Amino acid sequence: MSLETEIASLTLAVQALTKALASQPASIPPPYVEADLGQAQPEPVKVAKPVKAKPVKVEAPTPEPEPEPAPAIKYTVQDIRSLAQAALDDGKLAGVVAINKEFGLKKISEATEDKFAEIIARLTTLVHG
Repeated sequence: MSLETEIASLTLAVQALTKALASQPASIPPPYVEADLGQAQPEPVKVAKPVKAKPVKVEAPTPEPEPEPAPAIKYTVQDIRSLAQAALDDGKLAGVVAINKEFGLKKISEATEDKFAEIIARLTTLVHG
């Protein structure tokens, strides 16, 4: 439901309530109280005449344009080799072997281009934590 539709709906509800209140008697009779209780009768409540609501024109906010997606980074086998070597230099052979197994590789350089970004992400996490 749009903001304009909700405002229109609320405006109609307020108008209907105003009309209903305007058709009610100006005072509401007090509740029944037995005379032998010795309690004073409350004063009748006077209802103020309702004020008519004026419709408010609300303009919908202008949607912000969608940001253009960043161009995908094109990784190379050399990028993968460099990160894998950094992991090995840090003594993380088990992590490199696990990534190879995860992607079904005997050597990291056997990776296909469609998996480069995923492998780079896993190696980056391994090297930099």
